[in-house]
Amino acid sequence: MIPLQPSETEVNGTLTQEGRLVFADENLRRIDWLIKDTLEEAAIGNWCILYRDKSDGRFWEKHYPFGEMHGGGPPSLRLLSRDEAERRYSLSFAYGHGFSRAAPRTRKKKGFSP
Repeated sequence: MIPLQPSETEVNGTLTQEGRLVFADENLRRIDWLIKDTLEEAAIGNWCILYRDKSDGRFWEKHYPFGEMHGGGPPSLRLLSRDEAERRYSLSFAYGHGFSRAAPRTRKKKGFSP
């Protein structure tokens, strides 16, 4: 399989149907391979998982772009900037190398005081 390339920003999986059978395309098989062999899980969100590429540190989000399909359809991977990953997943980066989950943000309700 081919590792993620520096120029790539998205890998889209596709399912094809022949009669009653459904088949995964090469990109879908590649996404599975990348998750198992070259990416490490960094955080979990709603219907999305953030991964970090072990080779170059880039962040990739596994998401399901076809909301009209059962289960969101086949997954895709999309590149996220460090800032976007931090914002979407409430990550905090320590000394530019590691990451940790930040404390959840809470909102104060108007007109309510403890």
